[in-house]
Amino acid sequence: MKKFIKIFSLTLLTLILLVAVGFGVTYAVDKDLALSWIGIEAEIPSDPEEPGTDTEQPGTDTEEPGTDTEEPAGPKVYEGFTFDGNTLVSYTGSETDIVIPSSYSINEDGQFIEGEDYEVTSIVEGTTSGTSAFAQSKSTIKSIFIPDTITSLGFYAFYGMENLETVVLPSTLTKIGKYIFGECTSLSSINIAETPITSIDDFAFYHCESLTSVTLPSTITTLEQSIFDRCLGLISADLSACTSITEIPFGIFSNCNNLTTVQLPDSITSIKTQAFMDCTSLPSITLPTNLVSLGQSTFYNCRALSSITIPDSVTTINSTCFRNCQNLTSVS
Repeated sequence: MKKFIKIFSLTLLTLILLVAVGFGVTYAVDKDLALSWIGIEAEIPSDPEEPGTDTEQPGTDTEEPGTDTEEPAGPKVYEGFTFDGNTLVSYTGSETDIVIPSSYSINEDGQFIEGEDYEVTSIVEGTTSGTSAFAQSKSTIKSIFIPDTITSLGFYAFYGMENLETVVLPSTLTKIGKYIFGECTSLSSINIAETPITSIDDFAFYHCESLTSVTLPSTITTLEQSIFDRCLGLISADLSACTSITEIPFGIFSNCNNLTTVQLPDSITSIKTQAFMDCTSLPSITLPTNLVSLGQSTFYNCRALSSITIPDSVTTINSTCFRNCQNLTSVS
């Protein structure tokens, strides 16, 4: 009997649902209620989620633009440089082209960095024994740029830098110290004529055998001895603008055995001992019109010298002035 009633109820339910569909009634609304009438328990999922409730809101879990970018770089660290107040003490880096900073600061780690707390006005002096600012890097450096904050260069500052080829001097430079470029055997380019230099000390360019020409500026007032001694590659030297000097010093061009052209200012009254000694390729020279004296061995061993005109103003010629000038056949 119960089985009959259940079958009857299902049949009746089916008819009711068909009628409901015909009238546009949503089955989903009454389904569970209808099933409960006939004793069938519906399986209803607990707390059904609304469509889209478990999706993330657009952009809610994304990072803000720029939040993962790197911090801006700090001031440049001057690697290899050591300073003491206003003085460059040393450079121990491995760069071939060096730009000396015009100023610097010191950070909390004790590093020398880009800044303006200290102005660099000098380079520590060195010695012939190898203690100079660039001693530890002298074999690698090929060029040096010196800033305008430096007005003078001390003794031996660049001595013995055998691979140094180019030096850019500051436009404020007034003095070049003793032996400063001594034994810089590869030095071939230096802008002396573009500076307001007033004095050049002893042996400043000693044995710079790759230097082929030199022109000194009109600001020169003092030249010391043997400045260009043993500049074996030197071909021409122009001192004609140096009208404030009155003498050509001892040994200034001695042992420059490729020198062929020399220009001197008429302000010169004295050419000192050995000034052109062993300039074996010098064929001729025009002596200044106001010249008074020629010193000992001034033209000693100038074997290419064939003729020379002595101005009427000359009153003293040392007996060894033209010694071993084998081809000198005319002196007038």
